[in-house]
Amino acid sequence: DHIDRTAHLPQDVRNTIARRLLQLTLQELFQHRFMQTDPNWANFLYDDEADVLTLIDFGAAREYPKEFIDKYLQLVLAAAARDTP
Repeated sequence: DHIDRTAHLPQDVRNTIARRLLQLTLQELFQHRFMQTDPNWANFLYDDEADVLTLIDFGAAREYPKEFIDKYLQLVLAAAARDTP
């Protein structure tokens, strides 16, 4: 099922799905520097019997240069540390 159809699942399962989505996003961006950029929830499938999250439809995927990712990571780290000018 599409991930937007998981609201009926127990909270701990939904929490796990959310963690996996965040991990996937961070891995795509910071490790692969290649990301599926279509925020449509229909592009994410979850099989509750197999406990598997699947990303589909890479038509809107794009690659990011290392320089951009390095600067973006600095921004994320500064925000996490509440670093302000």
